[in-house]
Amino acid sequence: MAKDIILAAGFVASGLGATGLTVTVDVWRVAVADLSKSEIVTGGSATEIGDGLYCYRVAAADLQTYYYYAIFKTAGTADVKHLFGVQLDFADSPSIASLVWNAATRTLTAISDSSGITTLLTRLSAARAGYLDFLAGWTASIYAEIAALVWTYVTRTLTQSAASVAAAVEGSTITVYRGTTWTIALTGLGSLSGYSKILFTVKDDAEDADTDAILQVGKYSAGTDGLLRLNGAAYGTASDGSIAVDDASAGNITITVKPAATTQCAVRGGLHYDVKLITGAGVVALKTIGVGKFNIRADVTRTIS
Repeated sequence: MAKDIILAAGFVASGLGATGLTVTVDVWRVAVADLSKSEIVTGGSATEIGDGLYCYRVAAADLQTYYYYAIFKTAGTADVKHLFGVQLDFADSPSIASLVWNAATRTLTAISDSSGITTLLTRLSAARAGYLDFLAGWTASIYAEIAALVWTYVTRTLTQSAASVAAAVEGSTITVYRGTTWTIALTGLGSLSGYSKILFTVKDDAEDADTDAILQVGKYSAGTDGLLRLNGAAYGTASDGSIAVDDASAGNITITVKPAATTQCAVRGGLHYDVKLITGAGVVALKTIGVGKFNIRADVTRTIS
């Protein structure tokens, strides 16, 4: 889409802006695709803005296809008589945000045609539709550059942190409700390959002994796993808790605790939880992504069956 652009240069004489000069401009157009060039203006007359600044307007510039450069020239008194001109401004170039929010109609409805483009264009004014044409000039290298910027950005977490719980999660803090089924999904813990034990433990104080755990659920490669401890005591019905390994390579697990157990838990906050992996070779690994605070909230309806 063609639009006017402004090229500018500043002349200086003895360290001060040189005013009152007669300045001419040669404008060059360089193709984005292959850098082929052509001189489109020779000896054009620049307009003095003030304090040594001179400008030249190029009408109907094709910014999708070309870059524009200028050489400003003067025979008057100036420290440098030929200057490289830079693009100073775009004329009549509203922001995307202003186009969207100033539109008379902003209703999102289904688009019936397969591509959607035809319908979209008919819903825009001619002026606004023209701005979409600018995107059509983007090359594959531009899209690749945008993708590279996104994926090389320092932080690119696409989901909530390790914990995802049916009740509520904020950051790495798990909040569950007493007397309900706890379904706690922890993702991205890292490889669980070769595990002998996977232990999910909740304690009042991180320094407490495992025998004092508020909750401990285990997953064993051999032996009986399930709910091991509740409220600082051994728990009799192991099947009331479980750990499912959803993806051993990525380290995705789901801890489930049944209401028969959770209804026995006291309402409290600020507890600590973690996930520990013990391999058959005796390697012990604390899965630090699966570490955080654990809160138990009150259920209003106490019935569970």
